Amino acid sequence: MRFEQAREVLEHAEQFHREVGAFYRRLNAGTNNARLSLLLDYLSGREARLADGLEHYLESTGDGVLDTWLQYTHDTDALPACPEAHLAGDATVDDVMALARQFHGCLRNLYSDITNSAEPPDVRAVFNSLLEEGEREWKKYARNVQMLVDL
Repeated sequence: MRFEQAREVLEHAEQFHREVGAFYRRLNAGTNNARLSLLLDYLSGREARLADGLEHYLESTGDGVLDTWLQYTHDTDALPACPEAHLAGDATVDDVMALARQFHGCLRNLYSDITNSAEPPDVRAVFNSLLEEGEREWKKYARNVQMLVDL
């Protein structure tokens, strides 16, 4: 079992978004594929917005919710280190989409686990809200990528 304060979990999620965004920017710097470059630019901006949203939430939320201790079942880090993500130099739009799906799944699983196990209703509501917002963002991402692919 793992124990962390809600603040720490949200700080890890913010850092995860920043690392993923940086990863997409590095990939973008190494591609000559115009569609892939558009996708990577979109994804890096999306990750920056998500990280900024969490940062704002952390700054504006009272300590009561953020100081709550959480127990969840991840025995290892719930959010993998982004440098472990590997894509070949000739990565395709589909490859990047699959990787984005994996990153999204990491956060979805973490937020879902906490939503299902957190005791205080206000903390559960915070993580449920993040889970729902993540799903809305994912649907928006999928629509936007489909429009890009159809270009």
